[in-house]
Formats: sequence, structure tokens, C-alpha cells
Amino acid sequence: MKLPVHRWFRYTAGFSAEWVKSVIMEHKKADSMILDPFAGSGTTLIAANELNLPSVGYEKQYFVRRIAHNKLRYDVNIEHLKKLYKEIVNTSFSDFNFE
Repeated sequence: MKLPVHRWFRYTAGFSAEWVKSVIMEHKKADSMILDPFAGSGTTLIAANELNLPSVGYEKQYFVRRIAHNKLRYDVNIEHLKKLYKEIVNTSFSDFNFE
């Protein structure tokens, strides 16, 4: 729960990201890939990303799957998004061709 990405949605069936990382580190090999057949809110997939390991997860429940999908985007470059936002705000409608 140290990273904000793990705190924005409390998943009751969740577990510690630090514990997941320790288990991955204990058992990983040079060409490891993480498979999480019950991905839940994405804790294991996020841990794999933080360890620079490829991962694949599956989750049947649509809502929880959407949470995991969005949490996996936690490393978005905020400064880039701010720049894009400013460009949009500073663009007048006359710059667009609506035809």
C-alpha cells in the first residue's frame, strides 16, 4: 500500500504488493514471465512491472478488470499530460475546421 496506485481502490480480496514482489524475486529466473489467472485489481501485475518482468493477467469480473487495467497505467507522465492540457486550453475553436 506504499504506492498511491494501491490505495485509490481498496479491493477486499487484495494482498500486499511488497509480499508479491518478495515471492517473485524468490522464484524468478532469467527469462521469467508472470501469469496471473485471477488478476483481481492488478497487484501482481503491478509488482511484475515494477520488477521489469513481463506479465499477463486475466480477470473475469468486468468492474475489477477495469480497475486493474487503469491501475496498470499508474506510471503515466504527468508533465506530458499537463503540456497537452495547456495546448488544448490555449487552442481557439477558430483553429479547427469543423466541416
